[in-house]
Amino acid sequence: KRSQIQRRMSQMQERFSLRLFLLKLVSSREFETCIMALIFSNVIAMTVELEYELRTRPSEMPSAFQHINISYNLAFACELFIKLIAWGPRDFFAGVECYWNRMDCVIVAVSMLEEVVNRLGVQDMTADQFRVIRILRVARACRAVKVVRVLRLVGPLRALLLSIAHAVPALMWTLVLLGSVFFCTGTVYTQAVSDYCREVAARSAGDTDVLPKCDEESLHVFWGSLGSSMFTLYMALVGGVSWFEPVKPLYKVSYALVVVFGIYIAFTYFAILNLVTGIFCQNAIESATADKEHQLLMHMSQQENHADMIRHIFEEIDTDSSGEITVIELQHKLADERLAAFFHCIDIDTMDVWTLFSLMDTDRSGGIDIDEFLDGCMNFKGNAKAIHFAKIKQEQRIARDLLNEMMIELKALHSDLRKISGKRAFRAFVPKPVEQRNDPSSTALSL
Repeated sequence: KRSQIQRRMSQMQERFSLRLFLLKLVSSREFETCIMALIFSNVIAMTVELEYELRTRPSEMPSAFQHINISYNLAFACELFIKLIAWGPRDFFAGVECYWNRMDCVIVAVSMLEEVVNRLGVQDMTADQFRVIRILRVARACRAVKVVRVLRLVGPLRALLLSIAHAVPALMWTLVLLGSVFFCTGTVYTQAVSDYCREVAARSAGDTDVLPKCDEESLHVFWGSLGSSMFTLYMALVGGVSWFEPVKPLYKVSYALVVVFGIYIAFTYFAILNLVTGIFCQNAIESATADKEHQLLMHMSQQENHADMIRHIFEEIDTDSSGEITVIELQHKLADERLAAFFHCIDIDTMDVWTLFSLMDTDRSGGIDIDEFLDGCMNFKGNAKAIHFAKIKQEQRIARDLLNEMMIELKALHSDLRKISGKRAFRAFVPKPVEQRNDPSSTALSL
């Protein structure tokens, strides 16, 4: 049993070490870069293959494209397998990037199925079988969607994608509002044009029981039905048709319809669209501020740039290249206006050089190395925040508790010393009998 337990423990340790290694590999920047290069190269290969398919027959397609597709499928399958082992099934299918992982699984499965079908041959296929091949190839084109996964790692493109995603609910409600406006306005125009055409048809036929029919063809094209009226209003709003083309036949119907069309354009263009634009801008700003990952990346980038700048300043102050800054070197370099301006920009007071030097010299060695200088500049920059006051308050509370405990111990020690010193003092002040001697020197010595 002990050997079995040890064997199981060693196996678990090997699995844990392998998973930890794969987790570091998946989280590394080099792995992300390789996947990005793989995705972009796959998109380029798909583009070249598509151009060949437009100009050659299926039987004349080079076999190199099939080998390339198989290589890409195996590469993406290995990526998914590595991530599945590193994150585990639960985090892979229900973690932070679960949607991307599920989409990758579907794309890889469809691509593998397409390669299997291609291996069976595309000659002598029926129409239904060829339709299945076409659907699979269209599904394979979904690999291009993986480019979006790469673009989200770029800061500006990520902000645009998040803004678009946050603007989708507002867009849907905007379409509902515009659809209501199109419906109400289109009903008015369709009813008016229908009555006009019915009146014209009744005059020409001499009977009121006739279908609405007009000699003006543009009335039927733009305002002949409710659907065409709504589509005309939509095209007039977004610039799909010139305003004068649908308005021109309305002059024969009624001038009031022309006025209503002008009011419709003014209301939708100047009121609704401007309001929607403001809402979209507000959603974009909120999405940019709510993107915690993007803010974290930006903060890390700023911290790295700031640290590089501080290291460069350290090299300028360290004139003797000893790796440490003395108080004389710091005082001499702070006389430079450029260096003083740098400390002023990061809100570090340089008036008291000795205090600044003593705060940075944490090990009290008389010199400041690069780590102490970097930590000091990063900690001392800016104004005091709530966490600094909370830290001071906590340290004061700890110091107060220690002083109270020390006072209690000192009082106890003082009481014990008084008892001990009281007994000794009583013994010291008890008078001793003086011996009577005839020698005067001994008597004087006794006194």
